[in-house]
Amino acid sequence: KPVVTVSGIALVERNNTQHIPADFTCRPFASVIAAERTLPLNISAANQIGTLILPFSAALPQGVKAYTCDAVDDENAVLVLTSASKIDACTPYIVYAPNGYSGTISGTVDMTAQYPDTDIYAEGFLTGVLSATVVNDGYIMQNQGEGPMFYDAEGSSFSLPAGRCYFTPTGATSSKAYALRIGETGINNSQFTIQNSQFIYDLTGRRVVTPTRGIYIYNGKKMIVE
Repeated sequence: KPVVTVSGIALVERNNTQHIPADFTCRPFASVIAAERTLPLNISAANQIGTLILPFSAALPQGVKAYTCDAVDDENAVLVLTSASKIDACTPYIVYAPNGYSGTISGTVDMTAQYPDTDIYAEGFLTGVLSATVVNDGYIMQNQGEGPMFYDAEGSSFSLPAGRCYFTPTGATSSKAYALRIGETGINNSQFTIQNSQFIYDLTGRRVVTPTRGIYIYNGKKMIVE
């Protein structure tokens, strides 16, 4: 008999045993049966920063911090981040691991209980995808030699892997890249700043090209210029 390969279908037996196809990425297909999922999370020690969206809620692994983005400083081309205590389902995050992280996160997926049949979710200025998606507009996180930043795709399409996020400004902007900052001042509620280590910022969080006498933030630490 001929062999038929079935892809993209979640099969259910009479005893409600669910079968997930091999090409299953980040979320189960429409089903009334909740599915246990374990997904990888890898943040390189060199970059320390990544993006994440999960189809289930979960606690943060030890050594990993998560942030939402509800504000943007367009004048200084900086995303202002807000700390999150845990991962909520279908919510885009920026994640930070100062020593890098390689592991997994597990949870129960029940997409049909709360969420519509879609793989794209936006909150604040971030949009996350639960399956590999081609994006036609926005800023994608890359490290082009100056540390992880969101770089303008400049109208070109880019393929975003499952579980990743991108940034979309609300209005017109001439900035080719956006750095990251925690809190309103860059040092608020944190001992570090997620920013390009080559940049210098004053205590209000504004980037400084030529610092004069005063106190600045450089590579996440206070610096005094006399």
